[in-house]
Order: sequence, then structure tokens, then C-alpha cells
Amino acid sequence: MTTTLPEHAPFYAAIAADPDRDAPRLVFADWLDEHGEAERAEFIRLGCEYWRMPYCGHEPELLDAQRAAPTCARCRIGLTADNLVRTHNIEWTVNIPSGVLCKWRRGFIDSVSLTTRQLVGEPCEHCKGTGLVGAADGPYHVGCHVCDGKRTLPGLAADLGRACPTLRAVVLTDREPYEDGAHDFSWWESAPPRRDHPQSDLPNELYELLAVGESMFINYDTRALALSALATAAARFCREAGRGSAN
Repeated sequence: MTTTLPEHAPFYAAIAADPDRDAPRLVFADWLDEHGEAERAEFIRLGCEYWRMPYCGHEPELLDAQRAAPTCARCRIGLTADNLVRTHNIEWTVNIPSGVLCKWRRGFIDSVSLTTRQLVGEPCEHCKGTGLVGAADGPYHVGCHVCDGKRTLPGLAADLGRACPTLRAVVLTDREPYEDGAHDFSWWESAPPRRDHPQSDLPNELYELLAVGESMFINYDTRALALSALATAAARFCREAGRGSAN
């Protein structure tokens, strides 16, 4: 469930404080069981059990797509969990904005995928990013009613942070690190934008969570490390935005 009711807050806090242990998740599952959410509780327990078991070489969703029989206990558990998600997808993702792809792990949404503009927001098209629009009866300008004069439309970070307190990765589908001739992979500060490889430019809000010192770019030894660092930073951005909007 992504609805974070006040009574859920202590459980989510305990899970976030100790994300690698199953115990806080299973305590929450017991509480859900006692409060009429048996299938949600079962899903958490199945998720924890699934990820504790050794990898068997098969993915439950592929077996399901191929209509193949599960070959081991891990696959059977995974298929049962997948069926629960499909049955309750709308209910359990009610607070997730549309257009965001979710991945579950150990009973909770662990990662999401979306574009950078979806995450951090974008200039308001109504006022062309100025915060002002012309009055209908003359040359005067008034504050834009669409963006409330703020020049940009808010992104989904705060919504995701509130809906997914256990979020650990946010994959930005339109970002790709820049690879130079030395096989370094880098993210760049977005101002000024790099016209030769704009996919490596990051908004200041994200770049500041990665940068050390005053450098205009950050290097990583591999593409995987660069992407992982950005996904972790973007998840932190969501969590902080979610906490800030709740205060």
C-alpha cells in the first residue's frame, strides 16, 4: 500500500531506518493482518521470503508470460506475489502519479522510473516561464494563474516521497552519462547546457546531491556506477521533498 496514513508512519520510519532487515517489514505485515488487510500483509511476507531465497535462474514474470509452470519454490512464491500485485495494483498504487513505472521489492515500492522533467518540474508553458501573463484589457501583466507566478510547474518528487517512504532508486529514463575518450562516465552541471550531449546534464537540484566541491562535472569509472549514483541521489531528492512538503 502506498497510502501513508498517520498510523503507518512509525512502521515506515522503522523500515527506512533499517532497510536491509526483514523484521520491520514483517512487524508491519502483522499489523496490517490485524487491521483487515490480509492480502497486503501476505504480499509483504512473500516478498521478504522471495528475496531471501537463492536465485534459481528464472524470473517469475517471464514464466507467467510464457505460461510455463514454476520450477521451484522461489518461482511459485514470486508468481503468487505477482498475482497479488496485479489484483490490487490500483488500490496499492493509488497515490503514485500516472506515467510512473514502479518496481516492488520485499513488499514495498523500491524503485520508480520517469523523466527528469516529470521528477523536478518544468517551465510553465502558459506564461513561457516568466511568471506573468498579459491582461486581457491592456498592456499590463498579471501573475500567471497556472503556475501561481512561480514560473515553473512542480514535479512529482514530493508526491513520490510521500507515497513511497522506502524508495531507494529513481531511474531517470532520459539521462545518460557522458563517456569521454578515457572511458570515464560523467554527469554535468546543467548551466550552461552541453549541446553535444544534453542527456548528461543534470538539474541543479540533483547535481548538488552528487557534486563534491565546485566542479562542473563528476566522473565515474563505469556507466553502471554513474547511473546507480544518480538513481540513489534522485531517490534522496524525493524523500527530502516528501518530508519538506509534509511539514
